Amino acid sequence: MKKDIYVILAFHAHEPIWDLPGQLQKSVTDQRVAQGILADNYVRKRMQEGRNIYRDLIDFASDLQAPVTLDISNELLFQLGRIRPDSFTMLKDAYSSSLISPLYTMAHHTHVCLMNEDEIEEEVKLNEQFIHDIVGAPRPKYRGMFFTECSIDESKLKAARNLDMEYIIFSHITEEKGVFSFSDPDADYIFKPFRVKHDLLALPRNFPVSQLIWKPITRWYPDKLRNQGFLMGQYYVFSEEYQNKEYLESNITKEQAIAEYTQVLMEQINLAPDSGLLLYIQDLELMDFGDLALQIANASWKQILEMDIANIHFVTPDQYIDRYVKEVKKENLPKIGFKKISWAPEIRVLLRYDGHYPPIDYGEFRGHKSNEDSIFKKDPFIFWEQGSFFTGFFDWLLKVHDFELTADVTAKILNDEEYQIMQFPGEKRLPIQLRLMKRACNWGWAPDEDRQKRPFLDGFLIADHLLLLHKLYPMRRMRSVERIDSYYFEGLKRLLEVLIDIRIDYLHFGLDILRVDKGFDISASIEKLDHSKSYRQLAKSHIEAAYQIYTDNMLKNLKDNDTWIAFLEQIREYCRCVFISTDQIQRAWINSQDTETLINAMYKYLYDLYPPRFPSLIDEIKQEKAFIQ
Repeated sequence: MKKDIYVILAFHAHEPIWDLPGQLQKSVTDQRVAQGILADNYVRKRMQEGRNIYRDLIDFASDLQAPVTLDISNELLFQLGRIRPDSFTMLKDAYSSSLISPLYTMAHHTHVCLMNEDEIEEEVKLNEQFIHDIVGAPRPKYRGMFFTECSIDESKLKAARNLDMEYIIFSHITEEKGVFSFSDPDADYIFKPFRVKHDLLALPRNFPVSQLIWKPITRWYPDKLRNQGFLMGQYYVFSEEYQNKEYLESNITKEQAIAEYTQVLMEQINLAPDSGLLLYIQDLELMDFGDLALQIANASWKQILEMDIANIHFVTPDQYIDRYVKEVKKENLPKIGFKKISWAPEIRVLLRYDGHYPPIDYGEFRGHKSNEDSIFKKDPFIFWEQGSFFTGFFDWLLKVHDFELTADVTAKILNDEEYQIMQFPGEKRLPIQLRLMKRACNWGWAPDEDRQKRPFLDGFLIADHLLLLHKLYPMRRMRSVERIDSYYFEGLKRLLEVLIDIRIDYLHFGLDILRVDKGFDISASIEKLDHSKSYRQLAKSHIEAAYQIYTDNMLKNLKDNDTWIAFLEQIREYCRCVFISTDQIQRAWINSQDTETLINAMYKYLYDLYPPRFPSLIDEIKQEKAFIQ
């Protein structure tokens, strides 16, 4: 008798509002900021290329006759409404017909480690408002949510409970990702749901089904993935290559790619028990390869259905909870305890701007063992923690100036006003800008210079607004005399070592290759890097000056207006200088004449930067904090 297998096909979709930095920069009189380099709008760019991943998703669901579940950010929905109204209409119709089922997420792709519970609740409410009040999607029977980057902090799950969530999507459990406790150590936590704090239902992401889609894509199109750091055949990319010390074959055919993923599905179906759950959740766009992922998944699932090896039920979370969870009763499910978990690390190396992060289960590499020295077991949110220095500092600035961290606006207002936030009054604009600083993509996997600049532009504008308040209203009383730990100042200073210094170093490495091997004149790029260094040094001097003002004057009187003016001037200039320094790095790339060679050189440099720099930098800052205390 064939077993029943439930399959949830879920997708996460987000694009930051690509045009927003241009709007914000125009409000600045300093031309070095106003004319800073802007990124392409990838929603518009893909439309011009004739690509439409949202149509592809709907076609995938229709062809496979499988409902799909989608969490989608407000920023992406807003852009689709303005740039791709055809896609927006398609999504509305797909929701209405139940081809797509809604899953709530953070409205602005914000990361849990940078927000408090009130902010998390506001983010999800904004997302819910957009999905139902603007898109018009029917409400699900069971409320569920996806935390950005599948990053869940047990201490903040109360926010999900306050939002009346029935379930959350949970990352797969492995000792490399964290430390866990189990009410029943023998229970199935891979193919069956379980409970977490506040009695929330957790639906586990199936790691192989979700993540191994990357393997055939990378091997099918290795040349296209080189720009993302996956240089097949030049260094180890996949876990097996680390373990076996040999390279995998690349340039496989489409048929081989489909066969490889079909084998993954077969293995998981064979491993799963009767009534087991295979939950696929992955980025829809998949770093610009979402269309290939859908092609492979569609063909592979069709082959599985033809094999008739199990009763495959494509379901929504609502249907799964009704069919399985209701039958076994939620209170009978096992429970786990944890601190933090995300879906990092994955199956491929990540060459981030601070160095080499090996894939999951890499075995042993340069004297480190994956099970013993896991970066993520120590700090599951290591990719996003660096943002805590900057956003935590601005949390404090807003609080002491009597601003709330929540904006108390609706999705409809933001949509109707087209995110022209510079028109908003300060008590609304500043919390919104602070929230946008907390996007995971500003700090996470491998943000480029454009996304790295964004928080500093927001910081510049926030500091400038607060500075003007002190000048216009010298008698304005501060709400509190809450102090901030010196840890933040040290973090803002040391952050420059990874955000700026390493970028300059690998560009010098690559430019030297262009000079020696290709005879290029690299003087224009070197000049930009010299400018970047100068602004980086200025940024360091400004944050040091701010700290000096804080310790010498503000600790004595946190309500002195003149001191605040001097302090905020230094903070504003710190943000300005980091923005300009990063912009100069972008200009060095532009002037290089051969970005392809430079990209390859960058990744080779980063591959050799192991262990990565940021984890040790955090340890150093914490040790400094302990020494001071």
